[in-house]
Amino acid sequence: MGLIKKIVVVLALVVFALWSLVWVASPAVARYFIGEALAPQNISVVNKSSFRLNLFRSKIVVDNLVLIKDNEQVLQLERLELRYSLARFFFREIYISSLKVDGVDISASRKDGLISVAGFDAADQQASEKPPADEENKKVFSIPINVQLVKFENIKLGLIDGEHKHRVVIKNLTLKKTAFVHDKFNTIIDVALDANGADLNLNGEFQYNAGNASTRLNLGIAGFDPGPYAYLLPSTVAAVSADVTLKMNTYARLEAGTLAISDTLLDLNIAALDYQGTAEHISVSSLDINLDNSAATIAGGKATFVSGMSAALEGLAIDYVNPKGEREGSLLAMDRFSFDDATFGLSGEHLQFSSDHLGLDGIAFSTRAGVEASDERPSLVRISSMTIDNVVASNDAVSIGEITLGKVLSHVVVSSDGRLMTLVAEGQNANASGEQGYSDARVSQNASTSAHTVSDSTGSSESEPAFNIALGAFQLDQAAEIHILDHSVTPKFEHRFFVERLTLKNVDSKNKKQRAKFALDINDGAYFSMQSSGSIRPFTALMNMEVNAKIKEFSLHEISPYVEQSLAFQVKSGQLDMDFDGVVTDSILDGKAQVTIRGSKFSAADKQDELNVIGQTAIPLNVALNMLKDGDGNIHLTVPVDGDVNDPSFGLHYLLGLVVKKAVMSQTKKHLVNTFVPYGQVLSVALSAGSFALKVRFEDLDYELRQTELREAQHIFAQQFIALMNKKEDLQVRLCPVATSAEIGLTADLVLSSEQLNELNAIAQQRSANFKRYVVEHGGIESSRLLICAPEIERKPDAAPRLKLAI
Repeated sequence: MGLIKKIVVVLALVVFALWSLVWVASPAVARYFIGEALAPQNISVVNKSSFRLNLFRSKIVVDNLVLIKDNEQVLQLERLELRYSLARFFFREIYISSLKVDGVDISASRKDGLISVAGFDAADQQASEKPPADEENKKVFSIPINVQLVKFENIKLGLIDGEHKHRVVIKNLTLKKTAFVHDKFNTIIDVALDANGADLNLNGEFQYNAGNASTRLNLGIAGFDPGPYAYLLPSTVAAVSADVTLKMNTYARLEAGTLAISDTLLDLNIAALDYQGTAEHISVSSLDINLDNSAATIAGGKATFVSGMSAALEGLAIDYVNPKGEREGSLLAMDRFSFDDATFGLSGEHLQFSSDHLGLDGIAFSTRAGVEASDERPSLVRISSMTIDNVVASNDAVSIGEITLGKVLSHVVVSSDGRLMTLVAEGQNANASGEQGYSDARVSQNASTSAHTVSDSTGSSESEPAFNIALGAFQLDQAAEIHILDHSVTPKFEHRFFVERLTLKNVDSKNKKQRAKFALDINDGAYFSMQSSGSIRPFTALMNMEVNAKIKEFSLHEISPYVEQSLAFQVKSGQLDMDFDGVVTDSILDGKAQVTIRGSKFSAADKQDELNVIGQTAIPLNVALNMLKDGDGNIHLTVPVDGDVNDPSFGLHYLLGLVVKKAVMSQTKKHLVNTFVPYGQVLSVALSAGSFALKVRFEDLDYELRQTELREAQHIFAQQFIALMNKKEDLQVRLCPVATSAEIGLTADLVLSSEQLNELNAIAQQRSANFKRYVVEHGGIESSRLLICAPEIERKPDAAPRLKLAI
């Protein structure tokens, strides 16, 4: 018994001596072996560093560890304390009661593909070593690991990525009750860190058991600014900054290969967002996105997600920046966009969003920078509010119940060289300027051409569109105002129009045969008004529509500068009333307009007697219009309107230059024919040059072969000519006689001798002399008003002897 006691005492003394030796020698031994391990990296340990292994208390302590490389500090550790159970290790269990690390300052860098952490260098690539075999992993992890507490405090990481510096401070990182044995793992985590001034807090629980896992996490981020990381983004991003706050709570479970996420709440706020790209500058005052009761499932490579959702965006501005880096104006600005109680879902690749109400306020499209107008900063379009109700959208369709616009104000300002000055567009000349200090943007006039290759415009032979659109109704909540100021015409055109009604109903791209109904009412706040309505099939390849329009008291002189070139005269005054009915079938318009022009006055076109147009090369359109005035000075026209609406020339100039001219000249011809009934054998009215040129000319007086005296049948012609000369007392007429070679029995191909020419000239001269004598003697016409021309000789086979009359 005494021997056993002695043996125990001796063993205890040996163990005590060995453990004491370990405690005493551990600093030197640790420093030596650590120094040997760090030497290849040219890293050294400062002398003040302390390493202690206390086998009595099962504790390892490191104090004031400092690593130096190239005379620079790469790691500083104030204190590390590890408490463990050596006894449990002998029973094949790793048990750590606590691991505490306090006060670490470590540097890391990446440059030219080389990564360095605390002085240790490694290539910026994945390790080439093969991962351990599964069997080896199983052997290692078959030993139970139990860690009661891991706590890191005041950990400072200095990260240098090329020329960019980052600073991360781990205020606290705590792992509690961490256990890992075989295929089971669980832990409780709590993290608080500061990354470049942003606070991140994460806490939660994680459990894993035989392929199944679950976690409940709470995540909070405050004061995050993406600016320090902008260099990681594509080169098109010049700079970005924001103040981001995020709060998220979620529960996730992985079971039998299915990941289920539930009870997720997310609140994201982005304030003072400022993004600068190569051609745009985007700023947002604030953006709030909230997800409520979100649930997601991922199984078999397919994901499903559904969540309640609300969002609010305030102070959006998208500005255009020219190649010189100068801000030229705002492409889009919006005071607020919001929606509540929406639903967002994902099923596989199919997205879906639904909301009862979307609201937009203070929308402005295209606003020039540094420009002020008398009423407000001029934008191409400003909309006070927009509401979109009953929205259901997916990645292949959108359905909207109703869109309602509030106050709409549009400024259309055109410079003297035809630039739209309220348009902010990429690629414009930044130095161009127009009247009133506006910078100009060229008005785009890209003409579309018709696609006549589709055999069936109803859509039966066309493929379904990739994206379907359905709209129940579109309408204005109040009158829209359009301000037009055009410096490209003289005098400048300036007018305000008010759109009292604009509606569009029953739009559905799936049903190409369905006609959408529309209505448009416009006035100028005074006397002019237009009411139009109709229907259209908007999704056929070629246009198909019906339209009815009524225009009242439209002042023609205001558009005179636009149609002066087409009409070849100015409209000094006049008002237009019109009723129009038209049908467009496969882009071909067939319509009719009943036009009344009241009180019209045209430049260089006073009211003329119809006889004044005799002999003119072509009657001008303004003269023709004047002839159509009734006793009250009004003009009534029935104008056929037809043509291809896809033709680039189709438009205002087309209607006035082709359709109106044709209608006016045709109606003027009828008027002149009726007017010239008393002179029907002397005068004729003809349309030429495609029915757009109208002229009045004298008819020829035909003669028989060798006839020189008037016969009884020709007296009617002569009497009508006398009546015309008496009616128009200032008219002078040339009498030009024509003789033919057939009158002396010769064929057309023979050369006439001088005697034959003299004979034919004598016949022709007698005709003109006898006609003049008859008119003077029987009509009392002054002989000086009848001018005889030199005789003409014609040798054509079909030539006829005659007397030509001309002004």
